[in-house]
Amino acid sequence: MGTIDDASEDLARWQDALRRGTFEDRVAALEAVVERLELGNTSMDAAIDLYELGMGLASAATATIDAAELRVEELSRQAAKVARQSRIIQFPFTDDDADDGDGDHGPDEAPF
Repeated sequence: MGTIDDASEDLARWQDALRRGTFEDRVAALEAVVERLELGNTSMDAAIDLYELGMGLASAATATIDAAELRVEELSRQAAKVARQSRIIQFPFTDDDADDGDGDHGPDEAPF
């Protein structure tokens, strides 16, 4: 079991993850907070503080996921729009327009 100083350092590190951590930092901190709560060796006040911190970490991580999903959806819409536009500007060739390779260029076939 860690000392009070270790617990204070852990709490400070987890709070820092909440304030300015990456998604991965927040998830790691949330996992550590849950572990600490599951041990059950904290006071009621400390457990409530940890629970509150855990909820903040979970909320921040969820917001990051939501923002990433929106970004992917927007990129997908942009890609679909580009794909539609590229089909619009394609030349409408048919098989009849293609050179059949016989060297004979009929009146409708270009010599090149």
